[in-house]
Amino acid sequence: MKMDLLWIGNGCLLHSHGQNECTSNVEIVEDNDDVEDQFLEERFDQFAMALALNDDEMAEKALQEMGSPLEINQMKHLMKGMTEIEKQLHQLYEEMNRMIEKGDQATANDMIEAKYKVVKGQFESGI
Repeated sequence: MKMDLLWIGNGCLLHSHGQNECTSNVEIVEDNDDVEDQFLEERFDQFAMALALNDDEMAEKALQEMGSPLEINQMKHLMKGMTEIEKQLHQLYEEMNRMIEKGDQATANDMIEAKYKVVKGQFESGI
């Protein structure tokens, strides 16, 4: 039998069948998802701070507490790779803007399509 409850304050609940239930022993329980999200956010902030301070020990601890299977050196390697990809994307963006400003949109589109195919192939092969 399903019963709907409505919190009406002052420690009282209103049942769907109209009965009120009041108690002075009301326990407010935090949503575990919010607590977990806050914990992960704090660990991530700790990790970012550790990286800024070049404190590998603290960064490693934060990674472990977040449940990451990676060690700090593996994470740094991934981050370095992402930085390189960001640089390449920025260079491509600048090059495409120059071509478009010169009125060579067709060549810019062809280059974007070619680069897309290369990058897609690299991602699919795990590079």
